[in-house]
Amino acid sequence: MGENGTTTSGVFQEFFYQVPPIRMREPLAEALGAFKNRNPVLEYRFADLVKMAGHACPTIAGAFLSCQAALEALYPDAVPVRGEIGVTVFGAMDEGVNGVIGQAFSFITGAAPTSGFRGLRSFRSSGWGECGTCYWEKKISTGG
Repeated sequence: MGENGTTTSGVFQEFFYQVPPIRMREPLAEALGAFKNRNPVLEYRFADLVKMAGHACPTIAGAFLSCQAALEALYPDAVPVRGEIGVTVFGAMDEGVNGVIGQAFSFITGAAPTSGFRGLRSFRSSGWGECGTCYWEKKISTGG
């Protein structure tokens, strides 16, 4: 393991690691035994998103910062939970950079299109916000 907890130490520009990370809880992976400890908090760094995209550009940077701002608004006093977040990007996936932005949001939040994994529970909306041309919602379990 390299600097900053990555295996690609020295590959990216140092300022990539100066961007505050997005912290997320991942209860499904915990339930499936992926973690050593209970209630871990995962950190998604800008460099992680660059790895997912294969490059850094204004779209990837904007997606990361938009995601960060939306999650801070939806979870002002708590760590966001992957799988409890819905994101709608308005416009067609192949229009402009919508598909790239959607992939970035999905990578960090676990939100997915209808073809994605639905999770283990049913949810209802408990809060929402708009961020440019995107609609974000926090979902809470209905216990089902």
